[in-house]
Amino acid sequence: GRGYHVLLAEGGEAALDKAAQRLPDLIVTDWDMPGIDGIALCERLKFYPALAQIPVVMASGRVPPEEKSTLWNVFLSKPIDLGA
Repeated sequence: GRGYHVLLAEGGEAALDKAAQRLPDLIVTDWDMPGIDGIALCERLKFYPALAQIPVVMASGRVPPEEKSTLWNVFLSKPIDLGA
């Protein structure tokens, strides 16, 4: 936690519900998740004005899209080096 309050969700639907209830400062999601994936989660976040402004970090082992997506703010390729 290092001084941060971290909320965990078991999938995209749960993440959307928690974001709507808590309005986090940042959302970190994986592209591949149970239920709705990270892309669908980002698309659904954009439907709600209060959630659309929350910065999103997308993490994935997939190759990032060539064009920058407007669905997330930062794309991190796995494995992620947290020591850097």
